[in-house]
Amino acid sequence: MSLLKIIINAISDVKGQDIEVLNMKGKSPLFDYMVLCSATNERQLSAIVDNLVKEVQKNEFVVKHVEGKKMNQWVLVDCIDAVVHVFTPEERAKYNLEKLWGDCERIDVLTLLDE
Repeated sequence: MSLLKIIINAISDVKGQDIEVLNMKGKSPLFDYMVLCSATNERQLSAIVDNLVKEVQKNEFVVKHVEGKKMNQWVLVDCIDAVVHVFTPEERAKYNLEKLWGDCERIDVLTLLDE
């Protein structure tokens, strides 16, 4: 299973919302994909991050770093080839990374979800 598919399913399993995947190939020398999602509250945000880390490692991929867990409003999970941003709705609206990277190709999340 691909890393991207594992990430999307791990987020979906814990009811992460508004999942977006940006293709960063040719835009960033550091990673290929940026995944963004929202959590309804800080408790859910923590559950999404915990499940994401667990599933990525269980499938023998690397979680290089988790940043922002103490603040628990915007957590970044660095999975080397993909960087995942998990936000509270307020933080996501404030930073609006989708607009910042608006010229990047969007990948259809539904094609990555397990049924």
